[in-house]
Amino acid sequence: MAGHSPSTLPLSGDECEEEPVLPLDPRTAKITLMYVVVVPSIIGYLAYKTDGLWDLRAKRRGDTIYER
Repeated sequence: MAGHSPSTLPLSGDECEEEPVLPLDPRTAKITLMYVVVVPSIIGYLAYKTDGLWDLRAKRRGDTIYER
């Protein structure tokens, strides 16, 4: 225990065995799958289907951004 005095030993964390930060159980696996796969897939699908639908360049007064 080089560098640790007896007063700082409880604060050093050398003897502390903690449980994992994120235990992977079925609930957290489903939530992770939703945020990693499902949500980006929905956003990508919507972006693909509306590609070119709106023109966001500068417009004059009275022009619409809707292209169809």
